[in-house]
This record gives sequence, C-alpha cells and structure tokens, in this order.
Amino acid sequence: MRRNWDMPDTPSPIVEPSLAASVVLLRDTDAGPEILYLRRNPNLRFMGGYWVFPGGRVDPEDHGSDGDTDGATRRAAAREAREEAGVRVDPADLHPVCQWTTPESSPIRFATWFFVAASNADVIRIDGGEIHDHRWRRPEDALRAHRVSEI
Repeated sequence: MRRNWDMPDTPSPIVEPSLAASVVLLRDTDAGPEILYLRRNPNLRFMGGYWVFPGGRVDPEDHGSDGDTDGATRRAAAREAREEAGVRVDPADLHPVCQWTTPESSPIRFATWFFVAASNADVIRIDGGEIHDHRWRRPEDALRAHRVSEI
C-alpha cells in the first residue's frame, strides 16, 4: 500500500492496472522510416494533450473465448488503430515489442502491450473527439521535438 498524503494515517489502496494495447505504426519513405503520432484531446483526463501511438484499453469484445491475453491485446491494438486513425491493421501482422505497467503511485493504471506494424496508409482519419491531430515523424525528429518540449 502507498501512503495517502491527504490523510497521513490512512494508506491508499493500490489501483489494479487495466489491460491495454498500443501499436507503433511505421511507414517507409525516401527519407527513412516514419512513425505515426496522434495528439490526444487536451481535455481528456488521462494523457490529455499528449502525442501518443494509437492505443487504449482492452474492451470486453477484444477477448476471445479462450482467455488469451496475446490475442486480446492484438485485437485491441488493431481496433484502436482503426478507431483513432482510420488505419486497418491485421492483428496477425502486429509484432510485440514490450509490455509496460504504469507505476503503483499512478491514480489511473494500465498494463499496456506495445506492438509495431508496417502501414501503407496514405490517409489518416482522426475522430476529432479523442484525437485532435496526427503527424508522421522520423524517430530522430520526434526525439528532438521531445527534448525541446514540442511533444
């Protein structure tokens, strides 16, 4: 248990992480590979205004009848790419990269599986609700933008 600083003698329960999935979409260009970044609505409670990869919580319909976490996270990552960016990805074409769980101190927690997939999407369709903008960036350009707090 972590300490509840508002009430010093009362420990706060640790929030159990929700299962989530994200996909790093890559495209090849003459200048080298680019990654799709989506900008979340600044008014959202979790990661509002951040530049992120398509992704989100694993929904009940993502789960198969066999309880397979790998299949559920692949289906969720593909669904989120379609919902947030209008990009269709076959769950079988997703390559696992890593799994990361938000720290116990976070009030909202996710156990997120990250995948990577190639994309030949010329047109990105964002919803204007959860996602407000998109940008393809070369990895080194994204890192440079992050260093100067642009993203």
